[in-house]
Amino acid sequence: MKKILTILLSALMVVSFASAATKTTATTTKTTTQSKNTSSVLVATVNIYNATNTMKDLNNYLVSFQLYNRVGIQSGIRYGIELVDASTSKIIDTQLANESVTLGEKESKDIKMNYSIPNFITSGNYKMVIVAENQNGLPLAYVSAGYPERIINIANNYIAPSIDNCFLTVENDSSTTAKYTNIQGVDILPTEVLKATCKLSNTGNSNLTNLKISLITHKKDLFGDILSRDIAGQDITLKAGSSQDVSFNISVIKTPQSYYIDASLINSSQAKISESLKIHYIVHGPSATIQNTVLDKTDYKKNDTANLQVFWTPSVDNFTGSRLGGTKDSYTIKAIISDASSTNCGSISQTITNNPNSIGTNNLKIKINKDCIKASVAVSITDKNGNVLDTANIDPNKPTNVVDINPNISTASTINNVNKIYVFIFLIVLVLIGYGIIEMKKQHEK
Repeated sequence: MKKILTILLSALMVVSFASAATKTTATTTKTTTQSKNTSSVLVATVNIYNATNTMKDLNNYLVSFQLYNRVGIQSGIRYGIELVDASTSKIIDTQLANESVTLGEKESKDIKMNYSIPNFITSGNYKMVIVAENQNGLPLAYVSAGYPERIINIANNYIAPSIDNCFLTVENDSSTTAKYTNIQGVDILPTEVLKATCKLSNTGNSNLTNLKISLITHKKDLFGDILSRDIAGQDITLKAGSSQDVSFNISVIKTPQSYYIDASLINSSQAKISESLKIHYIVHGPSATIQNTVLDKTDYKKNDTANLQVFWTPSVDNFTGSRLGGTKDSYTIKAIISDASSTNCGSISQTITNNPNSIGTNNLKIKINKDCIKASVAVSITDKNGNVLDTANIDPNKPTNVVDINPNISTASTINNVNKIYVFIFLIVLVLIGYGIIEMKKQHEK
């Protein structure tokens, strides 16, 4: 389903690269598609402007840019930096900000991020790219971190180990010899056991001991919330110049949906020492995803009509080659608009009864029953039994939200924009511990 969605999005998107003498701009994600209820549905109009990167030292860069939204209210904007191989365009490293941004119409936000080149990056030429997506992997903007584009040359004598050539198997599968690629998105029952077998390689001249495999599971996409952080199997030893196959069970999330795992090798200090490998699987059953929502404005008068555009997809296990067969269902989309005091200003419920197998686009027209200032909207999609399958919120009164999406374990790779409240609490705890120790010493001396 992920591949199908990516192809459909690529077909829908009008992507352009442009530059001017005074600033740079990213791809303009101005996406529209036909709807039964209106002539078109606007998916997103997010840009990245004024992208620059400044070298602080050999391994650290300061990256600055501006997120800008042109039309409507766009919520759930997530962003980060990708290090890309200059010759192959392969993504080598991704560092994400633990922040989700909401922008109103013609509103912008200035961003500063510190990017630290991980120790496992091998020598070569690379490019730095700024990318913005929402929590479901909907592309919003993509641009080089600087204009003109800078080639970053990295000289690193360290030869990193690798985890690659993975395949997945399902225990007690009716086809016992079936193997699925790590990014195929095999669909499984919540009760089934999913096993991965990967090749680990060490082309360096030194033995590597006490290695482990880190498995970080994201909901729906690698820009989605982190649901679990697991360590697979036992300690691993990789002798110099050797490779070996390692098998391990994956801790499957039981809720029907699509999941992506960031898999990598870590050392005894839990520092990441290899490039990441993606593992994708789908849990079979009723599901739906609100890919994106756009509200036309924030302030309404009584008897106004609010236009809420919803872009969604049905059960993720509906794809060609599904081993279990797709889940067919009917869906109901509900939306409630509230003012700043959380008072209901209007709502709508719309049922889709044709068991859709493709992308859905709905323009919901909501009658406003009172003056509604600083309006927010809560959207949900339910199955025929009333079970909530997905939710989305647009709240311009909360322009930023803290999220957990950065998969990097090593603190050297941590991006700015972390939750400063946690830092403050941590410092307070340290002070209290220190104070307690002093008091204990005083009591002991007495």
